[in-house]
Amino acid sequence: MIGYDSYSATALKTTIAVLFVCGYLFIFSYACDGYKVTIKKLEECEKGKNVFVLHDANAVLSKECLASAVGCVDITKGFKNCKVNYDIRKTGIMFPIRGENDMCEEMAKMSQYPQALKMMQEYNITASCPMQKTRMCVPENGRLNVTSLKDKFNFLSGQYTGKITFTCDCGKSCFDFDVKFKRGK
Repeated sequence: MIGYDSYSATALKTTIAVLFVCGYLFIFSYACDGYKVTIKKLEECEKGKNVFVLHDANAVLSKECLASAVGCVDITKGFKNCKVNYDIRKTGIMFPIRGENDMCEEMAKMSQYPQALKMMQEYNITASCPMQKTRMCVPENGRLNVTSLKDKFNFLSGQYTGKITFTCDCGKSCFDFDVKFKRGK
C-alpha cells in the first residue's frame, strides 16, 4: 500500500496533477468513509493541440477504499523533458496552490517506491524520460488502496478548480478542472 508519508509534498502534488490528467479522478461513487468525488469539469484548454489526450476515463472508489480506474491517455508525441504547472484553488482558501515540477524527475522519484514502481509498470508508464509516443491504459484490475489517506479526507474535502499545464519539449497540454470532494449526499 502506498502511504502519504512515503512521498515528499512535491511528489504528492505532482502525482495529483498527473492523476487528473490520466483520468483516475473522474467519477467516484459514495464509498470510502462516506466521501464522494464529483468531477464537474475536466476538459482540454485547446482541443486538438495536446500532447496528452484522454479516452474513456472513469473511476470508482469502493467501500473498501480501493480506487479503481479505467480508460487510457495517449501521449501523442514523445518527449525528453516535461514541466507540470498547476494552479489550484479551493473554495474558502484565499491563496491558490501554485507550482511547477519536472514530470521526469518526479517519475524517477516515484519509481524508488516498490508499490509505485509496480503500478507504473502495470499502467505502462516508464520510470524515467524519455517518453515515447504511446497509449497508457489502466488495467481492468488496477486498484490503489487509499485507506492510509482516510484521516486526511476531512482536511482535503471541498471544491477545487484550476488548471494543469504540461509544457514538454514536443508541445503542450492544458486541462481545466472543477472537482468537488465531500462526505454525504
